[in-house]
Amino acid sequence: MKYLSTLLFALATLVSCSKDSKKEDPEPKYHITVHVTGQNLAGLNTSARITSTYDFAGVNNQTGPGPGYTEAYSTATVDKTYDLGEFGAYDLVEVQLTYPATRPTGTVLKADILVDGVVKKSCGTATSNNYAAIETDNL
Repeated sequence: MKYLSTLLFALATLVSCSKDSKKEDPEPKYHITVHVTGQNLAGLNTSARITSTYDFAGVNNQTGPGPGYTEAYSTATVDKTYDLGEFGAYDLVEVQLTYPATRPTGTVLKADILVDGVVKKSCGTATSNNYAAIETDNL
């Protein structure tokens, strides 16, 4: 009888351990910032619009707006970092720059989207593309 109770105790311990090992992996977390730089911008009506959407594909049924910024640049230079915070899977971050098609030589406006401190996407006058976006499920 003592052997049977010891065996049942050991079996119960194994079953409880196996339940713990089946826990799902935690959702990934990414820290996202956008760094905007520019020069020779005075009087050119330049701006940046940064938007984010949580669960943009509706995978987790929690779609909603995330942090964002809209800023016009009236000074000659800009060097600013926007800290959007933590994002998980299926989130979207977009950057839209506005600058004139015809601009003085030397005019530069650039935005970098950084994930955990590493540049993942860029846009601006040097790339001839004023839009960049990342979807966190593709990182």
